[in-house]
Amino acid sequence: MYELLYIVPAPYTEKDLEGISQKIKKIISDLEGTITHEENLGGKKLAYPIKSIHRGFYLLVRFDINAKKLNELNQKLKLTSEVLRHIITAAIKTKPRLRARPKRKKEEFDDIFKEEIIKGPSLTKPARPAGGAAEDKEEKDVSAEVAPEKKEEAKEKEEKKPKKPKKVDFKKLGDKIDELLKI
Repeated sequence: MYELLYIVPAPYTEKDLEGISQKIKKIISDLEGTITHEENLGGKKLAYPIKSIHRGFYLLVRFDINAKKLNELNQKLKLTSEVLRHIITAAIKTKPRLRARPKRKKEEFDDIFKEEIIKGPSLTKPARPAGGAAEDKEEKDVSAEVAPEKKEEAKEKEEKKPKKPKKVDFKKLGDKIDELLKI
């Protein structure tokens, strides 16, 4: 399957597009191609003038044709005076898109992890099956040891936040400037 995108210059009207489109279809069908889709993309301003023409109508055609006939089709389109520019590309067969999972809202995320954000992750060891009495003596709660580190991290975050500027008393500022200038 191939796509043909061609530009018809603006001096032609939209009424003329029907006849030009039929001419392009006939060229494709004469080369034993079958048209599967046709679309008028409308008139647009060209990025740069081509042969002193600034506007054109863009038309898209999808078709099936033998690959050996593409060069002949390309040559016939070059010789067609109604076509300003054209390009033939292999059409990409797209698979139907799978529906994406709905994204969670930020509020839901914050609610789920709120405790871990505030308190930090639990650092106590999980309960073990009965029978390990000797190991219980060695077990201790490490969350008390880590808590000061969390406090330090919180202080660092607060220091990184931009501080609000304090209100300036212009009278006092003016007095200080006068004092400095007198010296």
